[in-house]
Amino acid sequence: MIVVKLGGSVITYKNGQRRVRGAVLAQLASELAAARDSLALVHGGGSFGHREAAKWGLRGGGPGPTAPKRRLAAGARSVNDAMGLLNHRVLVTLQRAGLSPTGLPGAAVAKLRDGKLSSFDVAPFLSAFANGLVPVTYGDAAPDSVRGHAIVSGDQLAHALAKRLEAKRVVFVTDRDGLYTAPPGEAGARLARRVSGAALARLAARGGDGTHDVTGGMAGKLKEIRRIAALGIPVTIVNGLVPGRLRDALRGRPGVATTVVPGE
Repeated sequence: MIVVKLGGSVITYKNGQRRVRGAVLAQLASELAAARDSLALVHGGGSFGHREAAKWGLRGGGPGPTAPKRRLAAGARSVNDAMGLLNHRVLVTLQRAGLSPTGLPGAAVAKLRDGKLSSFDVAPFLSAFANGLVPVTYGDAAPDSVRGHAIVSGDQLAHALAKRLEAKRVVFVTDRDGLYTAPPGEAGARLARRVSGAALARLAARGGDGTHDVTGGMAGKLKEIRRIAALGIPVTIVNGLVPGRLRDALRGRPGVATTVVPGE
């Protein structure tokens, strides 16, 4: 079992208005269809969910408990609708590639408490596998027992899936080659091909590489990757904009990528 997280910055033009990278998504779908292992897929929000989350004040997970409930509910519905549209595009593309996907909204499988994942329902995923389907979930506006609603990120869902399904590997598909020893462009910066969880924490402390978004940006991603590695599960970070990188990672040949390995 391999869990694959398709980053929103890879499958959409993140600075555009709800624009899907159709050719990139089709290429990734063909590489997923060639996988030899069973898959559980997660995708981010990109120009669909992130814009809506920011518009309605759900940035950084969600507003506090004093936010107007009516506005909060309206914002959650807006995020749900936008993410549903993106998920439909993802499912159609996966189906055209020969897979049998089924969509599982993040809001339907995850519950939060003050912005943190408090429960995760793995049963729909197990049912999908039993019926020969590929489950596809995504970052979403989910119920929150403190705030009413908050954002559950695709990265949080990837960690929950890896843990509950006991994945043998997790692949994060991003718009970068991986993690660097220093911010790209600085003297001496090079791609970190293989790092431990402890080394990953040190890379993050140096400022890392990436930008902030409504789900925490690269810092939030690195936190979840460290948590996955702590489970004893290796994580590979690949550039999905380069054809073949995902295929190689799925086959255990990461090539140009960063692999985070368990241990110190």
